[in-house]
Amino acid sequence: MDVRCRYDMTNKQWHGSALWGKVNHFPGHSVHFPLENIDSTAIFAVFSGKVNHFSANQWHFPPNMRLSASAYICLRQKHCCASAIANKFALLLASAIFGYAGNTVHASAIANLFALLSASAIFGYAGNTVHASAIANLFALLSASAIFGYAGNTVHASAMQARRLALHVPPVVSVSASPPVSSGRNMPMQMNLHCSRLLRIFAKYLIHIGMRFEKIACCKDSAARAGKIYTAHGEIETPIFMPVGTVGSVKGIYHRDLKDDIGAQIILGNTYHLYLRPGLDILKAAGGLHKFISWDRPILTDSGGFQIFSLSPIRKLTPEGCTFSSHIDGSRHVFTPENNMDTQRIIGADIVMALDECTPGNADFKYAKNSLALTKAWLERCIKRFDGTEPLYEYPQALFPIVQGCVYPELRREAAEHAASLDREGYAIGGLSVGEPTEVMYEMLETVCPILPDDRPRYLMGVGTPANILEGIDRGVDMFDCVMPTRNGRNGMLFTWNGIMNMRNQKWADDFSPIDPDGDSFVDRYYSKAYLRHLFIAKEIFAGQIASEHNLAFYLALVREARRHIMAGDFKTWKEETVKRISTRL
Repeated sequence: MDVRCRYDMTNKQWHGSALWGKVNHFPGHSVHFPLENIDSTAIFAVFSGKVNHFSANQWHFPPNMRLSASAYICLRQKHCCASAIANKFALLLASAIFGYAGNTVHASAIANLFALLSASAIFGYAGNTVHASAIANLFALLSASAIFGYAGNTVHASAMQARRLALHVPPVVSVSASPPVSSGRNMPMQMNLHCSRLLRIFAKYLIHIGMRFEKIACCKDSAARAGKIYTAHGEIETPIFMPVGTVGSVKGIYHRDLKDDIGAQIILGNTYHLYLRPGLDILKAAGGLHKFISWDRPILTDSGGFQIFSLSPIRKLTPEGCTFSSHIDGSRHVFTPENNMDTQRIIGADIVMALDECTPGNADFKYAKNSLALTKAWLERCIKRFDGTEPLYEYPQALFPIVQGCVYPELRREAAEHAASLDREGYAIGGLSVGEPTEVMYEMLETVCPILPDDRPRYLMGVGTPANILEGIDRGVDMFDCVMPTRNGRNGMLFTWNGIMNMRNQKWADDFSPIDPDGDSFVDRYYSKAYLRHLFIAKEIFAGQIASEHNLAFYLALVREARRHIMAGDFKTWKEETVKRISTRL
C-alpha cells in the first residue's frame, strides 16, 4: 500500500493514486472502506465528505500505526462507531493524535489521559456538543500546548483566529514552538495540513469544552483540597475567595488594585442587578461584562435568585418562573429559567448559576420540600436552554447547578444527588448563611460535599467570615464569595491575622503603628491605625476604601495560606490554630 500519498488542502486533490484505485469516489457523500489495513492517510480521505458508515470490523490498523491529526479529525463526522475508536485508539500518542511530529507522549502517559478514547465523546456526535465533564474524564491533564504545538501554557487569542479563544492550561509535555499559523508542518505518515486550518477545526469544538478543574493536593485528615480551575479568561487557584462586584464594580476598589495589590483571580457580578442596570442592551453592545468593565480575568454571575428573595418587596413564584418588582423603581419583571440563561449569555460570565429559589433558613419542612422541587425543575430547564444555545462572545461558559434544601439533611441529599446526576462542570451550594445557626451550616456542608463529584469545584455561595471560609475549606469547599470584606470594611471592621478590629474604637485614636504589620496590602503599611480611625470618625469616603482594600487583601491571603498548608499536608492543625486567632476581638 502506498503511504506516500499527500492531500492538497488548497485544491482538494490527492497526489498519488495507488491507494485509491478501488475506493469509492472522493470527496463525496458515500465513502466506505472495503480495504484492510487502511493507513491514516487513507482515513483522511473522508475529511471533506460525509461519512455514512464506519463499523468496528472495517477498522484494521497496524499495531504501531501513528494516526495523524488530519486523519483523526475526519472522525468528527457522524455515524462513527465509538466502540471501534475506543478499542483501536486507546494508546495513541498525543503527537500522533494532534499531528505535531516530535511532541511525543509515551503510551503509558496516554493510557492515563485517554484511557478509552471515544470519538463520540470528544467531538459531540450527539447534538455536536461536547460537555466539559466528558472532556474532563477523557482529557484529564491534556494541555493546549499539546494540542496546538505551542510553547508555554497559553494558546493566545491571536493563534485562535476562528474563535479568538484563549485557553490557559498546564503543560503536559515539553512542546517546541510551532511555526507561524499560516505555514504548513510535516505530519506523521507524510501528511501535510495547514496549521491554521487545524486550529480553526479544534476551535470549533473547544468552545464547548469550557471550564476544567484539576485537583492538585488533598489532606489526609480533612476534606480540604487544593486545585486549579481553567477558564477562557485565566486560571484560578483553589481554594479561592471571589470579591463581589455586584453591579460591575467591587465597591471602592480600582481594578488595578484588585489585580496587583489584592490578588483577585475572579470576581462576581449579579444577574438581577445587571439586568436592571445598565440593562442587557448596553451590555450586549459593549461585548459583554468583561469588556464593559475592562476586566480580563474570570467572572462568575449569580442568577439573581437570592436578590429576588432578599430585595424585591413583591415577588411571586410559579412553576413557569418568578415575577418580581424592581427595588429601584418598582417596575415589574419576570425571570424564567430560559430567559435567565439568555440574560447570563448576554452578560457573558465564565461561570453562570442556575435560577433557583433561595429558601429562608427558618422555613418549615413542607415549604422547603416544595421549594426544592421548584428549584430542581428550574435547573433542568436551565440546562436545556443553556446547552441549546451558544456563547455570544466566542469563549466558553460553564453552568453550575445550585444545591438547595434548607436545613434538612434529607432534602440536601436529594438536591445534591440530583445536581450530581446532571454532570456539570461545577456545583454551587446555596441557601446557607441565611439565618440558620453556623453549626447547622457546617452540618449541611458535611452532608452535601461527599455527594458532589470529587473532580469538580464546589462553591459555597455568600459565605462568609474568615472562620467560616476555613471551616468550609476543611469540609471540601473550593470557592467562596461574600460582601463582608467590603460591607463590614465600610463600617469600620477590619479582619487581621491577629483578630478583628473596630476602627471606631477610642483605643486606636493615638496608635500610630501601621494598620496591620502582617498585612499583604500596601495600605497596611502605608497608613496608621490612628489615621484610619480619624477618617472613619470624620466620615470620609477614603476610610471605607482603605478598610475594603485591607479586608479583601486579607481574605485572598487567607485562602492562599490555606492552599499552601493543604499542599504541605498540615492544613488541619494550622486551621484549628488560625480560626481561634482570627476570631478574637481586639
